[in-house]
Amino acid sequence: MSLSALFTREQKALIIYLYIATFSLHDYFLHDYYVVMIPFWDHNEMSSWSRAAAMRLSTMLVMYGKYGMNFRPHDSVSRAEALQILIRVGSAVYDSVHPVSRQ
Repeated sequence: MSLSALFTREQKALIIYLYIATFSLHDYFLHDYYVVMIPFWDHNEMSSWSRAAAMRLSTMLVMYGKYGMNFRPHDSVSRAEALQILIRVGSAVYDSVHPVSRQ
């Protein structure tokens, strides 16, 4: 793999999911507990090491499928999609560091 190679969607899913798990940000994404996991139509194309992360990020509304219920695991991540993911996860990090005080 060259240094200029792009991230695939499944690689990005695993990295983001591990980041969320490392900093215990699951609670920020409350959707995780209320949404039933529905497999992507192309889940058989996903690598075994990324399947669970992609499914969890989908239920957490961090990373979505493309073109309906397809994840397209081997497509590269677009700049727009990467920015959306960073904003969603960045909001969780900010809220965990700066909790809203209730008075």
